[in-house]
Amino acid sequence: MLNYGDLKQAVGDQLSAENLQNQEYRVLMYLMSKLDFENYLRITQSSIAEALKMKQPAVSRAIRGLLQHDIIITGPHVGTAKTYRLNPRMAHKGRNLQQTIIDYDELKKLQNPKH
Repeated sequence: MLNYGDLKQAVGDQLSAENLQNQEYRVLMYLMSKLDFENYLRITQSSIAEALKMKQPAVSRAIRGLLQHDIIITGPHVGTAKTYRLNPRMAHKGRNLQQTIIDYDELKKLQNPKH
C-alpha cells in the first residue's frame, strides 16, 4: 500500500513524463477531485468549464489531450453527459485495483480494436 508521499511522487512522475499542458493539468486535477468508485467520472464539459472558469473549447482540447495521453478513456453516455474513466495506473478509488486495471484495459481494447 502506498503512503501519501509515495503516491504524490508516483503521480508527479507520471504527470511530468506525459508533458501535460497547463489546461490539461487543471482539468485532470478537477476530474480527480470528482472521481467515483472504480475510477468512473460522469461530468459535462460545460460544468468543468464553469468550475474552472475556462472556456468550453479549452476544456474540450484538454480532455482530448488527456485522452491522447491515455490518462482517461471515454465511457458510455449517461443522459446528456459523457462518462470517462481515469487510468487506474494514475490513481484509483475503489476496492480492487487489479480488477479496475483489467476493466480499463478491456474498455480501451473495445475502443481501439486495432491495437
